[in-house]
Amino acid sequence: MQLNFQKRLSPLHLYLCILLLSISCKKESDPEPLSVVGTWAGKYSTSIATAPNIVWDPIIFKTGGSLAGSDRTGTYNVTGTVLTATYVRNGATFSFYCDIKENFTKLEGTWGTGASQSNGGLLLLTKQ
Repeated sequence: MQLNFQKRLSPLHLYLCILLLSISCKKESDPEPLSVVGTWAGKYSTSIATAPNIVWDPIIFKTGGSLAGSDRTGTYNVTGTVLTATYVRNGATFSFYCDIKENFTKLEGTWGTGASQSNGGLLLLTKQ
């Protein structure tokens, strides 16, 4: 009698083990990490006291830390929620410092000439 009971239970145990393994091994796809990579556009000002009101030509942040635009090339770095960049445009060097906001869809900060990230004015960019 005991042998009969074990025979009936054995396929059930096997089925449950397979079911549990298939459920526990199911891997959900991880969401894409938030990133600044892509095209950004917005406005800038020529004074810290003035809200951004001049159109900023689109800028492209590429994978690997390089940036490009219609007439600029340079590099950028992201540390946490801060982006810093330096680029050359028409032979002149510019830099900026921005806080990354709203799930990596907005950059708010300051820009400057040369190595200064703040002697030029304010900057507001939105991911396109």
